[in-house]
Amino acid sequence: MAVLFYTYGDSSKDIFRQGLSSGAVPAKMDLFSDLVSKENLLIITSVSIVTAETNQFFMTFDDMIHFYHFGKGVGQIAIAGMIFGDCDGSFPGAKAFYDAVMEARGTEQICSAGGNTFTGVLTDSTVEYLSDPITYVQFSANFAMTDNSLKLQSPAISGC
Repeated sequence: MAVLFYTYGDSSKDIFRQGLSSGAVPAKMDLFSDLVSKENLLIITSVSIVTAETNQFFMTFDDMIHFYHFGKGVGQIAIAGMIFGDCDGSFPGAKAFYDAVMEARGTEQICSAGGNTFTGVLTDSTVEYLSDPITYVQFSANFAMTDNSLKLQSPAISGC
C-alpha cells in the first residue's frame, strides 16, 4: 500500500518512517485541507485526476477509421486516504470526513495540482472500516470533473 507520510506534531514522533513537509503537498482541495490535522488523525494517500475527451469514431468499409473531436468530456477527480483511531479507540476524522462530504454535496469543488485547477462535483464517497493488522478507516471521494485550466489545443480535423 502506498501512502503519503505525514508528521503530526514533533518530527521525532512520525506515525510512519518518514515525514512529509506541509510545502510538499502535490495536490490540494479546499474541502479536505482542514481535515488533515493532528486532531483528526487523517491523511490523504492519493489524488488522481482523469481528463476525458468527447470523440466520435467512424469505421469505413476499407478499414479506415475517421473521428470527430467535440472537445472536453467529463473527467474524474478521486481522493483517497486513511483515518487512524485515537487512544480511546474512536475515529474523530470519520465524523470530520462525513461532515465535509455533506458540505460538498451539489457544489463545485476546486482541486489544484501541477499548476492547474480542476473543478468537480461530488458523485460518491466511501468509508470502509478495517481491522487488520490494526483498526483504521479508509475513505475515498469521487468527483465528476466539469472544467479544468489545461491549455486547449486546436483539434485535428479528420474528414470522411
